[in-house]
Amino acid sequence: KGIQIHDTYTEEQWDLYQLAMEEQARMTVQQSANMMPVLKNATLMLDIGGSHGMYSVELCRKYPNLKSIILELPQAVERSQNVLAKYNMGERVSYWSGNALTDDLGENRYDLILMSQLAHHFTAEQNEAVSKKVAKALKPNAYFVIQEYFRPETSSNRCSSRATGFSL
Repeated sequence: KGIQIHDTYTEEQWDLYQLAMEEQARMTVQQSANMMPVLKNATLMLDIGGSHGMYSVELCRKYPNLKSIILELPQAVERSQNVLAKYNMGERVSYWSGNALTDDLGENRYDLILMSQLAHHFTAEQNEAVSKKVAKALKPNAYFVIQEYFRPETSSNRCSSRATGFSL
């Protein structure tokens, strides 16, 4: 079942949400970039739901020929552009105001498609539909990376400091 929180945000909540997503990414961006497949000759990536742009920025820094397009909801783009501007990557990282559920992602276009912290907002059927679009949009031998936090199953209902994990 997808978590539908974005539809209810006020302007102030959108601003706070974007700041929180940037801070969360700051803690994991280097580790994520290091865990991803090597993209020696990659030239274009799509960052689905990448709002703040930190993963795109880190990967573009790591791979000098790479450019990134961030596909994000219009409300998030409005509030994320200032965040991205801090990183001076305007020529290599750009926004596409849209929706992964409804927009056509193209065909045979991307060397990497990243979807970070977004799958939990979609239903299983929506994730499958997005994955099919992604498969069509990837070049041969390209990668689709889904990054999500998860909570391992435990024998009790109690949470502990080890209740969350990081997987790529």
